[in-house]
Amino acid sequence: MEKNIHFSIRHSMFKSKAEAIVYICKEELQRTDLVNEMHKYLIGRLYQAELEWKAQLYTNYNNRDNSSSRPYIPGRIYRKQEISQEIADELEISRGTVLKYEIFTKCIDSIREKEPAIAAKILSGKLKISHENIIELERLPARDLHALNNTLSESRIDHITYSDFRHELLWKSVPAMPQPRTRQQEDGSLPIRQMPEYDPDSDLANLIYTIPTWVSSIRRSQRNTDFTKATPAAKEKVSAQLSLLQNAITEMEQSIKEASCNE
Repeated sequence: MEKNIHFSIRHSMFKSKAEAIVYICKEELQRTDLVNEMHKYLIGRLYQAELEWKAQLYTNYNNRDNSSSRPYIPGRIYRKQEISQEIADELEISRGTVLKYEIFTKCIDSIREKEPAIAAKILSGKLKISHENIIELERLPARDLHALNNTLSESRIDHITYSDFRHELLWKSVPAMPQPRTRQQEDGSLPIRQMPEYDPDSDLANLIYTIPTWVSSIRRSQRNTDFTKATPAAKEKVSAQLSLLQNAITEMEQSIKEASCNE
C-alpha cells in the first residue's frame, strides 16, 4: 500500500485459530525460498496445530451429536501417530522427522519468549546450531541467552556448538577482579583484562552436559525408526559413525583408567 503496489485479497473462513494455523503452515511450506530452519519450524508447528484442530473437531462432534463414536480423541497416542504419519506422507518425510521437528519448534518458541533475537537469527538461517545443541540452548535462562546474543552480535558468529556458547557464558560469568589504579590508568588508559583461571575440568564438564543429548538422540532414533524400511546407505552411514563414537569412548575410558592408576 505504501508503494502503491497492486495486490489481491482472498477471504478465508476458519472455525478456529488452530485450523487457520494449519492452513498458513501448509501454504508457507509450498514456498521454494524457505531456509532449512524455517522449513523445520513450520513442519513442527503444523503438527502442533493439527493435534489441536483434531482435538477441537472431536469436542465439537461429541457435544453436538452426543454420540459414543469419537473420531478425534485428544491425548491418545494412536491419534498422534496417525496425524504425524499423515503429515509425513504428505511432505514425503518420515514420521520420526515430524516428531523431531516438533521438538525443534517447541525449543524455538521457548527461546523466542526469553530472547527473541536469537530465535530470529536461527529461523532466518543466520545462526547455525545442531538439533541437540538447540535443546541445550533452550534450557538456558533468559539472562544467559541475552548475554549470548550480545556475544554473537559483537563477534559476528554465525555457527556455534554447545561447548562454544558454554565457554562464552563461563567467560561472561567470571567476575572482574578489582585492580589498583596505576598512574597510567589515571591518564586514561584501559586496565588489562584478567584471564579466568584455568579449569582442568572444563572440557570434561562439556562432555558431562553433551553426552546425555547424544544418548537421548540415539534412543529416540532407535525408538522411532523402522529399520526394515530404512535404506541400506543410511544404516551403513549410521553404523560407521557409531563405530567412530565407540572408538572415541574406548580411548576416553582408557585415558581415565590410566590417570586413575597414576594417582
